Amino acid sequence: MTTAGGGGGGGGLPSLRELDVGSCLLGDAGVVALALACGGTAAVVGATTTTTTTTTTTAATTAATTTATGEDAPGRAEPPPRGAAAHPLRVLRAPSNGLTDAGARAAAAPLGRSLLEEVHLGQGAVGAAGARALGAMLVAQSPRLRLLCLRGHCLGDEGLNHLARYVGRVGALRTLRMTLRVGDNGASRAAEAALREAARAASCEADCASTHARDLEAFASL
Repeated sequence: MTTAGGGGGGGGLPSLRELDVGSCLLGDAGVVALALACGGTAAVVGATTTTTTTTTTTAATTAATTTATGEDAPGRAEPPPRGAAAHPLRVLRAPSNGLTDAGARAAAAPLGRSLLEEVHLGQGAVGAAGARALGAMLVAQSPRLRLLCLRGHCLGDEGLNHLARYVGRVGALRTLRMTLRVGDNGASRAAEAALREAARAASCEADCASTHARDLEAFASL
């Protein structure tokens, strides 16, 4: 954890700028709880609103069933709540916590309303649906995000294509990190090329590491 000098504001750690909770077995519910804390009291996923008085497990379940087909609705764009503006947290590192599509979809809206500049959610089981939700929500609601890390997920070609459509529309985004699946008969290379081109046009770096698909799937099953 990294803190900035000085005090002020409310809460127990008013100067906390970076929070690292990697490999803490948080699961979807824990990551969604962090997202809610960073983005305020209401997570809007499609037409469904989940408050912090509702369990985060319900939030993840609701997100998993909000949009069965088609593109995730960007939700209602709400200004950062007072709680988000009051704290200086700018970097959230929460990799290796078993995040799935359901958790990514539930966390996307509050993360988009937060003041975070870096979000690290690598190593888990997020697929195309989670990538689509994160892309759509962050485009709609996050003007400050500079880095998004989704390494170690099985996004597949569909997930990369979703991100390619959104990456150029996140104004502040400068680095997108992910892992490519190797062994898909060249299809992943085509998706990678499309993503890199979209990122380049937006002055964003697509930082792609290559790992064989079976290795990613084995990691996600742990």
